Amino acid sequence: MKRSNTAQSGALQTWGERAPSDSGRLLLDNPIKESVVFVTTLAFIFAVDPHKKKRQKTFLAHQGGTWSGKTYSIIQALVFAAIAYKYYNKKGKREPLSILIVGQDVPNLKKGAIKDFESVIRAIIDDFPPALRPIFEYKYNKTDKIATFNNGATIGFASFKDGQDAKSGKRHITFVNEANGIGWAVAEQLEFRSKVCTIIDYNSDAPFWYHHKMHGKSHVQLCISNFTHNPGVDEKTKRELIAKGRHNPEWRKVYINGQTGSTEAIIYPNVTWVDQLPESSDVSYGLDFGFSNSKTAFVKCVVSDGRLYVQLLFYATGLLAPDIAKEIEKAAKRHGLGNLKKSKKFIMADAASPDTIAHLRRLGYKRVIAARKGPNSVRDGIALVKSFEDLCIVDNPAFRLEQQSYKYLKDPMTGELTNEPDKKIGKDDAMDAMRYAIQGLRYTNKMQTN
Repeated sequence: MKRSNTAQSGALQTWGERAPSDSGRLLLDNPIKESVVFVTTLAFIFAVDPHKKKRQKTFLAHQGGTWSGKTYSIIQALVFAAIAYKYYNKKGKREPLSILIVGQDVPNLKKGAIKDFESVIRAIIDDFPPALRPIFEYKYNKTDKIATFNNGATIGFASFKDGQDAKSGKRHITFVNEANGIGWAVAEQLEFRSKVCTIIDYNSDAPFWYHHKMHGKSHVQLCISNFTHNPGVDEKTKRELIAKGRHNPEWRKVYINGQTGSTEAIIYPNVTWVDQLPESSDVSYGLDFGFSNSKTAFVKCVVSDGRLYVQLLFYATGLLAPDIAKEIEKAAKRHGLGNLKKSKKFIMADAASPDTIAHLRRLGYKRVIAARKGPNSVRDGIALVKSFEDLCIVDNPAFRLEQQSYKYLKDPMTGELTNEPDKKIGKDDAMDAMRYAIQGLRYTNKMQTN
């Protein structure tokens, strides 16, 4: 006889095979404070029947302001689902639940989702009765980044470099953390390979693929939350958030009310995200130096049919000149660029670091040249980027985050937008490298003309 995945309401009161008979009171008497995000996520998961033919909600988007507790609460719900949700395949055989938490890269996972997962488990162990604690015990494989519970359910952590990489494997539930930092090519594959449901969260300071590809579809549910929906926020933090929101309407809209931000201030709002660069002879490279707080960004720019194409080749901190030279060499091999020491293409670099440029030239990169800097160089560079018919960027999480946060500075007196970037918000390392590379394209054309 086949078993089905119908509503599973009983599973909400039965947290696993080993729970004592009085565990039916666990949800109502739960010592963990329940947030709106936690309750919504848990109810959403248990409402899904993977074998139901009628269209149902299988994609949950958590759009929230700061301190809404999105990531922590979703992971809390996923832990309970790992213990209690019963999945039966088409033959009626029960399968231990497989959950995957996806981040833009491993460092972000470690300081975000993995840290929150460990915190959730500690809270359960500390607050739950001793008889219930063994249900939540798990073994963690640091190499594979997979936690395995006693009932066989797993929660794994991963990042994917592109859509092709994301095609590997299937799981029951996928949670995409900070989804606006992950490209559509990856997200599409993850949803396609989730047997039960897909969950995402994000701070929507600007529209991204969710708003263009998913919002409004019949199988998508949207939950908007803010700090008032998180019982863990202390009164001091609430007062500070409210005070800041009074003085900044746009910030209040996004980070307090959890609404989608405006693209008005974004310098490059209309980017076409592509899979690869086209073939072209109009090629140049840009290099922006960083060390601790900022990144060293190396990009390739190509012009084809009036469009500007850009690819981020590497993006890292803590690099000195010899390290940068090694990264350029590795990037050249990885992307089939040939020997850039012998190439006639220019690498236009950040003029603020003449010593680094000189060192790179001594290491054999003779075509590393300082990009022009001056009072209007940033403004002129932005104008030059916008002069192309279209800006096409090879899909990359780091570049996406920069594109979304690269905004015009507002005049503090009038509130009007200026024509200069706001250096206090977001990142601009790849954006600066792109501007430098365009100078290289102009420099090459000028030399060829002469």
